Amino acid sequence: MEATLVRNRRNTRRTRLEANLSYRHNRQDWRSAVATIEITVRGARAVLASDAKVGESLEISLEADGLSYYKCPARVAWSESLAGGKSLVGLEFLS
Repeated sequence: MEATLVRNRRNTRRTRLEANLSYRHNRQDWRSAVATIEITVRGARAVLASDAKVGESLEISLEADGLSYYKCPARVAWSESLAGGKSLVGLEFLS
């Protein structure tokens, strides 16, 4: 796992972290995000393999080096529909 400081345009300190993001709705099977674009201590920006609605609740799991190191509930803060039923989303971690 490699972390580096990223230039910050906001008030939150950001660290670039390479990790795999998995998610699930209502305790269904885990699905891997198509791409994880950015992760902070408060949330993430990612491309999901399914449509996501603003306000929707998800369970998130972050993994690096094959180890699960963070699981938490999350809320879809914003969502943009993409081709093929995918979504670009902003996720807010709730714990």
